[in-house]
Amino acid sequence: MIEGLEHYNKRKYMSCSSLATCGRCMRRFFFRHGCRLGSGETHPALKFGSSADKAFGICLREGLELGFKSFLDAWGEGDEEYQDKKRNRQVAYKMLERFVSNPKPYKLVDTPDEVKKIKGRSSSEIPFMVDIGALLPFGGLIDGLCVHVETGELWILEFKTTSQLGSWYFNAFNLSTQAIGYVVALKILGLDVKGVMVDANLVAKTKSDNVVVPVTVTDVQVEMWLRWARETIDKVVKSETTGDFPQNLSGCNSYNAFAQQGFPCDYTDLCKVSNWTSLMEMFRISERQDPLEEMLEGAL
Repeated sequence: MIEGLEHYNKRKYMSCSSLATCGRCMRRFFFRHGCRLGSGETHPALKFGSSADKAFGICLREGLELGFKSFLDAWGEGDEEYQDKKRNRQVAYKMLERFVSNPKPYKLVDTPDEVKKIKGRSSSEIPFMVDIGALLPFGGLIDGLCVHVETGELWILEFKTTSQLGSWYFNAFNLSTQAIGYVVALKILGLDVKGVMVDANLVAKTKSDNVVVPVTVTDVQVEMWLRWARETIDKVVKSETTGDFPQNLSGCNSYNAFAQQGFPCDYTDLCKVSNWTSLMEMFRISERQDPLEEMLEGAL
């Protein structure tokens, strides 16, 4: 039984992120999603990306200026806090300007009436909490829905910000647990979606670019994802019952997993000591409210 179980919060549902974390390492899941341990400060890339996410849909519906205002509201004093030459108000405006001016192969549509909305969130966002035949429900928040302007097919819309655009970036969405999971959720809700339209926006000091790539999700991938998600949730419930969240050493760093350089796990130091709670001061406990938890009561 692992030390510090009193800091663990039992899961009420599983998201794409928490499922993927389990796949990498159950101990990482314990720290990140169960104990909600985070670093002492928010990385500027994460803050910039989440602020931009709030702006994209508004830009398409109400124009660049209102979209940029929503970015500023979310970004706050980010320029002064981070002093980041690549992530600031000026870069954001140029990025959103390119986003708006670039012709789109899709048209944004409103969230269907049958999909429950979350108060205070964008009208284009799609929150979901669905039963996938597992011991815990599957929940998440999708950026939006769109229709292809030529075929009229319904697609999930996912806005992204990235420091590099290229085939390697879009290849990461092939067999993506997020893309397939979102399609599974909307199919359960009765929406016949073709896949995910990835609208990617370059974040750079001097250059702006916007590329939209459709990622088709097949029935074979849906069945594959459902089996994986159900088995992963079974592991989570078992670990919560036994109090054992074993490490997966192949997930500690990118070299172990893929034989190439990359960032190590944030919690590596905690796995080098017998009692990880002795190093808790290295992290902060997130107290962020989960907007999806209000959907749990009577959702299934």
